[in-house]
Amino acid sequence: MKKKILFVCPTNRWEARERSLVHDIKIALARGSEVVFYGLKDSPIDKHLYSDKIKKNYHPGLVQTHFFLWPKLTILSSLLEDTELALVHCYKLNILWPICFFLRGNKEVSVIHSQYFELKKNYRVLWHRLLIRRCDMIFVPFEHLVKNSWSRLGMPARKIEVRPPLLIEDEKFNEEAVIFDKFEQFYSIGIYVSDSDKSVHKFWSYIKALEVSNEYFNWKKPIKLVFVTEGLWSEKSVYQGLKQKVLETGVEEHVVFYSGGKPSNYIQHFDLWMSLLKGEGLDDFSLMAISIGTPILVPRHPSTVEFFSVYGKVGETYKNNDVREIVRMWEKLLSDPDTYQDQIEMASGQIRKEHSYENQENQYFRAYEKVVMRRERYRLRKAGSTAPKN
Repeated sequence: MKKKILFVCPTNRWEARERSLVHDIKIALARGSEVVFYGLKDSPIDKHLYSDKIKKNYHPGLVQTHFFLWPKLTILSSLLEDTELALVHCYKLNILWPICFFLRGNKEVSVIHSQYFELKKNYRVLWHRLLIRRCDMIFVPFEHLVKNSWSRLGMPARKIEVRPPLLIEDEKFNEEAVIFDKFEQFYSIGIYVSDSDKSVHKFWSYIKALEVSNEYFNWKKPIKLVFVTEGLWSEKSVYQGLKQKVLETGVEEHVVFYSGGKPSNYIQHFDLWMSLLKGEGLDDFSLMAISIGTPILVPRHPSTVEFFSVYGKVGETYKNNDVREIVRMWEKLLSDPDTYQDQIEMASGQIRKEHSYENQENQYFRAYEKVVMRRERYRLRKAGSTAPKN
């Protein structure tokens, strides 16, 4: 059976979807597959793909995939013509359409699409219905996206599979990288800032909530808000604007910009882990926080509501940009942490089991074998029907 897999995701984002792609590639390499990547040069994904076993190909120019521009996607179309190719795994819907179009006459290559975002637009016109038939399976991270993908894309429910978010397990905790022993006199709240976060405005409500909390609440100890990132802060486009906003609000004494390397180095040391509003909903870092015992405060979203219904009260949700609610939830979580700890202890083991790398690997290759073997049988039937008869 052919084992070459083409992973497609031309984007400059670095969120749960992109981190999942990187780990899917690691799974494929571990299983002995030949891996080809198609994306943007110098994107966060590109920089996180270190292995020299990965053949990289880059999308030309901006990510514009209007129908009239498809003839310019010559690199992509040539990759799809590879006779050794077994599977295409796509992570962006706008690039899925040209993939399905280029493969319309090639029935031997399987197509899987991972849909992380709730679709607001209908893709049910004849043109899209003809193209989506070329897709063998759609992965979604949460149950609520099954109905959304079925209704918006017209994909049969039997071809949509829930593949829970991967619990990313980095290297062993590096205690030397931790600075939070210096903050024992504070409540520490962590927020991850990625390369995708370019707008200072999205952080305003947290900075304002910090000002209100420390000024008007009689805490046992004040709150320190810790912005964490990978790499150098000087390389983040949002850094200067964010620092200026902190100075203007007058809370610089209670804000730390920390470059902490791998998330597992620091998440377990926070009193509370917060996540920003993302299109994917519940992010993988919040999942990691619960798995190592840290309560979470996450934006209210169908995925977070679904998560709490499964794992119990392991944190709280808040309305995006609602300063009052953020402050109220900080008070609720930080003033009575024992209320959440018992539930977190029960949930952490369940999360480590259900969202483990092993489960992800097994589910991925069950799906891989299912769709690829179906296409392989088609190829063998086709070869048998065209064989000369004696």
